[in-house]
Amino acid sequence: MTQFTITSKIKKITIIGCAGAGKSTLATKLSLITKLPLFHLDKEYFGKNWQKPDKEAFKSRLDEIINKDEWIIDGNYYSYLDQRLKLVDLVIFLNVPSYICFFRALKRMILPKYKSRKDMAEGCFERFDLNFLKYILTYDKKMKPKVLEVLKKHENVKIISIKNDKDIESLLNNCENV
Repeated sequence: MTQFTITSKIKKITIIGCAGAGKSTLATKLSLITKLPLFHLDKEYFGKNWQKPDKEAFKSRLDEIINKDEWIIDGNYYSYLDQRLKLVDLVIFLNVPSYICFFRALKRMILPKYKSRKDMAEGCFERFDLNFLKYILTYDKKMKPKVLEVLKKHENVKIISIKNDKDIESLLNNCENV
């Protein structure tokens, strides 16, 4: 990762990447440093006990969030990525190897301390899900090319690609306290 400083001029940040890459953890830390309001898309999308919303209702809620003056949004939601990219100042793409994401997600599913997370809606507890783990293992081949294609359409958007914890630490150490 090339050296990059998140300055007070950056008011809208979206963090994307494979499940288990560390999006929510980074978003939380970044929000504490920058004082930008944080929105976890999983928490915004799912209702209590994993209830899925009406697509139009979620799109409307996302519009409400992205039209605010400042935000950090963590989460993929590929179908709605283009919507965010039209207004974003910075994209942080966690381009972490899928085997690391897999083990992090597996750890979350198994260890009791991860059963309930602050970035999830009420009643949305971690659960062992083979389809979810398969999604992670196939992310690089199936989803990542699609995401990169959408990012290419937004040439004006600044994108930081982060590949490991050292890059994350470097980014966090180069944030202005605004």
